[in-house]
Amino acid sequence: MKQKALVQTRMFKTLSTVILICFFNYSGFSQELKGPYKLGSVQSFVKTKIEYQEAIIINVSNDESFTIDIESSISSIHKYYLFGSVRGYKNATFYILGNDQNIEGKLLDYENKKAFVINTDDKKQVFIKEVDINREVCVMDGWLTNEKPVKVNTSKQKKTRVNIPELESMPGAVGVLYIDFDGENVSGGPWGTVNGQATDYTEEQIEKAWYIMAEDFTPYNINVTTIRSVYDGASTNSRQMVIFNETFPPQGGVAQFSTFNTGNVPCWVNTTGIIDSVWLAANVGSHESGHTLGLMHDGDATNQYWLGHGDYNVIMGRCDRTIVQWNQGEYQGANNTEDDISIIEANNNVGFRADDHGNDTASSSGLSFNSSSGEVMEDDNFGIIETRTDKDYFEFTATAGTIDLNFRPADRFLQSPNLDIQVRLLDASGNEIAVSSPGVMTATINETVPAGIYYIEIDGVGFGDPLTNGYSDYGSLGQYFISGSIPVDILSIYDDSLVSTKIYPNPSSGQLTIDFDTSRIQQLEIELIDVLGKQVYSTTLTPTNKTLNLDHLQKGMYFVLLSEGERSIVKKIVIK
Repeated sequence: MKQKALVQTRMFKTLSTVILICFFNYSGFSQELKGPYKLGSVQSFVKTKIEYQEAIIINVSNDESFTIDIESSISSIHKYYLFGSVRGYKNATFYILGNDQNIEGKLLDYENKKAFVINTDDKKQVFIKEVDINREVCVMDGWLTNEKPVKVNTSKQKKTRVNIPELESMPGAVGVLYIDFDGENVSGGPWGTVNGQATDYTEEQIEKAWYIMAEDFTPYNINVTTIRSVYDGASTNSRQMVIFNETFPPQGGVAQFSTFNTGNVPCWVNTTGIIDSVWLAANVGSHESGHTLGLMHDGDATNQYWLGHGDYNVIMGRCDRTIVQWNQGEYQGANNTEDDISIIEANNNVGFRADDHGNDTASSSGLSFNSSSGEVMEDDNFGIIETRTDKDYFEFTATAGTIDLNFRPADRFLQSPNLDIQVRLLDASGNEIAVSSPGVMTATINETVPAGIYYIEIDGVGFGDPLTNGYSDYGSLGQYFISGSIPVDILSIYDDSLVSTKIYPNPSSGQLTIDFDTSRIQQLEIELIDVLGKQVYSTTLTPTNKTLNLDHLQKGMYFVLLSEGERSIVKKIVIK
């Protein structure tokens, strides 16, 4: 297929009426910033500023100062806390917080694109310094079309709220990204006091937003969840709250940078004005979460947010196209070449998921199929491409006939998948028989073969030219599912009796039954692997002993490796 035709197959319709525009522009980037200015010791700062709570004056240099009208001074977390507005400035806020050892804070003047950071040195001296505002806070403002007013104090607030579905992408993961939809009252932090009104999303819309965000963070040891107790139970240096609401900010989304490993500062997505665009709100949620994980904006010489090309954009850009991925500045004119994926993994106490399938034929997983019909079911054949270099291999034995397999990413919704799949069919010696990467994100294998052993190789790939009309394999990561059929002969020497093995109940509180074909299997080896790839349990089951007691294990997801002789299969369980 010619390149032009391939490009046309990828040109999905985008919502041209919905546009994200940053509140800032690049004209302010080259301004000369003021150096550090001493505000005194922590003790004197507390006495002269914090203890006087109606209005305070903050000098940023010998000849410039701001008057702060204090709006709040109550925090359950910090000994000292003030939040206020900057007198005479239309859109500017100020906060300070700390204790007798350390004072920190920020003055953010959105309209004039200025920011000042307050820090304390090792001698307990407090300084204020001007910094680039775009490295301190993100504000997605200006939903130019589809704009509608913020809803406040309407009768709808009295209606019964929809039940929030309890969703988890990776139970037991180290990191937690909590998506809040039922309203939140936040006070005593850098946002001041915000009473975020709950969204009017239905259960189906909540699940869609969760599904899209979960796929963005699939490569990592991060549980994207809607369950508040999971967030509350997570380590404060490996969690983040994203509040979907109809109150704050006035429009779009907002986040402070690098808060994922501090655990107390939420980021926000205002869902009003995003008409019929739950997917776009989810993209904004991932964008703001990216900032909390330490990522900067992806733009070009004239745009704070890159506008994209074709049907492709980036999470840290405008993020309003059909395919939206993590990026490292591979498009034309990129002004930011930071490695998004490595930054998330390296700086936030999370790491990548454990590799779920082998990277070569020698370490391949067994493809599960019905030994009588040859049917291959998605529920038993799935995986994740976790990193750019990851390739997943599956092995199976077929009789003479046609191998007909379909491979799809996490495409429950048009805008949800990140993984562009390439599949290769290999013979027993590892020689390529067929390859499928058809210019769409799915792949198929339909090949007539003689009887023998075969392998499937699954890889994430790019499309087109990353500079002009496509993307590389850099952000082509995520889930895949395999379905279809392979030729089988019930009299074949190949016996796939492991396929019929059932594990129940699943999820379980720890008491499990593993039901296997005792007419063909006399001993079944069991290994449990946690999400970090560590073996946490092993045993051998027999026809008279098919039960496991795992109530000593921590709650979460585990992989169960079932082995009999040289054959094995992997299944997934959840301990709740």
